[in-house]
Amino acid sequence: MSRGYVVNWVTVRNTINAGDKVEIDVELLGIIAEGDMNSLLQQELAQDGWKRESDGTMVLEKDGVRAALDSECKKITVTLSKKREVMARGVSDQDAKNALSGVAAAAEEALKKELVKELTKVEGDVRAGVDKAIQRVYVEALKKKAASIGTIEGMQESRREDGEYEITIRVRT
Repeated sequence: MSRGYVVNWVTVRNTINAGDKVEIDVELLGIIAEGDMNSLLQQELAQDGWKRESDGTMVLEKDGVRAALDSECKKITVTLSKKREVMARGVSDQDAKNALSGVAAAAEEALKKELVKELTKVEGDVRAGVDKAIQRVYVEALKKKAASIGTIEGMQESRREDGEYEITIRVRT
């Protein structure tokens, strides 16, 4: 005769949180006053969808990624965070918790690797967008500088074959 045994399983769950960030230095040429250069950069970023926060930072949030330009326009911090739920079972509460710690550690390591991979891609995208905004800032700053020197008689803007932007401004002093 056989006997039936009842095994009660205990299931435990935990949420793994992982985050990472990368900082991008921003250096603007001093074509006009630093405050004016910073204002131009903030205006250009606003045109690209960045929002100004109460503390003066400019923020772009998209698909769980947050890019923030500090109020001095010196550094952009790109952050990404993710959550993952993990679960384990055991015949006792302690057994389940022991199993969960191993599962959680492996899941956290995998999540961190995933974050680094995504953050590397996102950093390139953010950097490219900011570089385009900075190029527009330089064009506007050069126009303002030229106007402060004298009367602008002509201006020619073009893109060379190698992709470089070129602006020629004729000024009468």
